[in-house]
Amino acid sequence: MQFPEEMDRAGSCSPTQSPAPALHSVGASPIYSLCQQWQASMDQLPDRVALEGIAGFAAVVREMLRLQWEELKIKKRVETFARELEKREFSLLSASTRESPSLPQPTHSPWSPVSSSESEDNEYALSMTVREGLTERADIAERRQRVEASKRKLEEEQEAERKAYLNTRAYTLNSLQTGLPYLFQAVFNFSIVEADIYEGLYALEANSKIARITDK
Repeated sequence: MQFPEEMDRAGSCSPTQSPAPALHSVGASPIYSLCQQWQASMDQLPDRVALEGIAGFAAVVREMLRLQWEELKIKKRVETFARELEKREFSLLSASTRESPSLPQPTHSPWSPVSSSESEDNEYALSMTVREGLTERADIAERRQRVEASKRKLEEEQEAERKAYLNTRAYTLNSLQTGLPYLFQAVFNFSIVEADIYEGLYALEANSKIARITDK
């Protein structure tokens, strides 16, 4: 049991609560002063030029990727039209080499008399043969037009692919030649300043250690 005098001396603090650390001891800590100096040096670090160089180069890389993706899409279209042209050329060749219907051969002698029914049958067979021949010729002509159209489309896509390749190559080389030196110089200058800061912090800590040893 706790007496009133002991309760007054204990106050309202719980037995499980630990007293807060003294602020003056934290402020006097060597590592605390080093961190303060480090934070102040980082706040004054000239990083704007380096960040702008990195951001600019990242934008250039994104544009290069976009151009290469467009070039890849055109290349796929070229491959598609090339396969289509190959199929149409094969179809035209098959239709051209197909045996055309031959004219009906007369079944009687030229000097023998021909009946009217036989004459009509011969004329009908001849007209059907001519009609089939004209149909096949029209089909071949249509297939040939399709082949020519596929050739023109393939040539157009090949020219577009060539232009896309040249544009991508020119942009990539020009961007790397003009952007990389600026980026490397900005990062190099930033690294020099940062290295100087860390050297200063190291010297500060070394001097602090010497001072503590001397005081002892």
